[in-house]
Amino acid sequence: MSKSLLITRILNENFVYGATSTPYVMQEDMLPDDANDFAAIPSVDIDYLTGTIASDVSAEIIAPEFLVIPPKGLSEELVISGIFEICARIGLTSGQATKTVDLDKIVTTISQVDKVTGALTAIKTITVLYTGKTNTLITERILSAIHEDSFDAPVRISLTDTLLSVGMSIWAHKETGALDGSLRLYMERGSADTYLSASIW
Repeated sequence: MSKSLLITRILNENFVYGATSTPYVMQEDMLPDDANDFAAIPSVDIDYLTGTIASDVSAEIIAPEFLVIPPKGLSEELVISGIFEICARIGLTSGQATKTVDLDKIVTTISQVDKVTGALTAIKTITVLYTGKTNTLITERILSAIHEDSFDAPVRISLTDTLLSVGMSIWAHKETGALDGSLRLYMERGSADTYLSASIW
């Protein structure tokens, strides 16, 4: 069974699905002009999310929730199963030379989104801890955080009532006494910087 490569994107206006409205989506195509039976997706104009690393203890820096646009050809039901891979392309920048900023962990939650209420029901949560992913420079260091996991059994989602979403909670800290640093999650246009690769049919 072939895998779908769902790529993160930030839209220049919100994508609306029932009670859910968000500019953050995951979709198969690099720059699609439609989304299956959904209304046209606006063009992309932002290539990354950014947050400030202000704490010297581990803290959540950014936590986007990406709504998954179903692959073309799927209109009634979506099934996700087997082994999947998640990749996040992250940039770390220290607030001052010789002082460190560290990526601590990424918590990824795959959920169902209720069309009426917008409520999330978690299907799978993966927490990955990191050591050694650090930067001591005021110039950005690019890191690729890749993790592989699997579903215990196929998950079926009715597209009439629900959609799939992928949340990424990214945690980091700075060295004690350092100036604030920054963290970016990249989604450059025409690339697959941050993605979910999974068997979806």
